[in-house]
Amino acid sequence: MTNYERKSLFEAYSEYVNGRFSELTDFVVLVVGFCLGTLSAQKIPPMYNLFIMAVVLTTFLYLMLKERNAPDSKLKSTLDRLKDKYKNKENNEEIMEEIHSYDIWNGFSGRAIKSNLPLIFGTIFCIYTLIEHAAKAFYWW
Repeated sequence: MTNYERKSLFEAYSEYVNGRFSELTDFVVLVVGFCLGTLSAQKIPPMYNLFIMAVVLTTFLYLMLKERNAPDSKLKSTLDRLKDKYKNKENNEEIMEEIHSYDIWNGFSGRAIKSNLPLIFGTIFCIYTLIEHAAKAFYWW
């Protein structure tokens, strides 16, 4: 891969992570705060909290899937262009591995996992809160 391609890939990655992806991770903070609020709401019946958490988690997962499949991102177009260019070349394993390391949604590199940590923990916390409310709701009834 040329230095220009590396630079354009890094720029597209930085722009995406600090732009659209950052907005999604900021939303995670709101969702986790809302989840925490439902855990401390003792006067609201658990069935209502369970419903609220199901709506919040569904909305959160929908937005994540929508962003994952967003075709208009500069990062996605750069990744697709470079993958197409290098997929049929000989000895392309290292190049393809480097390209995949910038793929936030499908990669398993340290860079991709680091970018996804807020989303992973937010999802886990939302699922935990949903289970907690389900346990209270069905024990309460």
